[in-house]
Amino acid sequence: MGDKEQNFIPSTSRIEAFSDGVIAIIMTLMVFDLKLPPLADTADSWDILKLLPIVFPKFVSFAMSFLVLAIFWVNHHHFFHSIKSTDRKLLWYNNHLLFWLSLVPFPTALIGNYPTDTLPVMLYGFILMMSSIAFNLMRRSAQTSCLFHQFVDKKYIKQLARKGLWGPLLYGLSVIVAPISIYCSLVIFIVVPIVYFLPNLIPFGDEISNS
Repeated sequence: MGDKEQNFIPSTSRIEAFSDGVIAIIMTLMVFDLKLPPLADTADSWDILKLLPIVFPKFVSFAMSFLVLAIFWVNHHHFFHSIKSTDRKLLWYNNHLLFWLSLVPFPTALIGNYPTDTLPVMLYGFILMMSSIAFNLMRRSAQTSCLFHQFVDKKYIKQLARKGLWGPLLYGLSVIVAPISIYCSLVIFIVVPIVYFLPNLIPFGDEISNS
């Protein structure tokens, strides 16, 4: 009995399934904010077309957040593919990450409704910064607990840790510059996902590194 307990290795299957479900719900919830104002019973197609510009800022904020969450999910997927098991600390670090990701729909809706206001932009940048920090803490916990597979090179893990600093730094910068220019912050929100798809040009777009 003692040998069985000693050889027991908690798998990552349940934490992956739980995380996939939570992230899927988060991404689905955001679409509910995409709706037109109430229309009269006599409204026609032209009346609907005239209202579409009202929904456009909401659609842009939804698309931007959907992409960011998708990147987090891909990073999350590759991260758990690179570790052999989990432990209690990693479970709670993962819950910490999901907490911040679950808040993303709120500032997404605020930016959609008030795209030129400073507070929604600052709140959006802050939540993404905290999400990035949470992902880095989770990866750091796996590193210190030696949970990575043996085939994952240690130099590569350290390189990912350095690359992971860019997410919190850039999102933190978006919070700082928002009172000066919200457009600079919005550019940062667009640049971070773009850089993710350009790993060979700017050194923090690796598929396992945090956005």
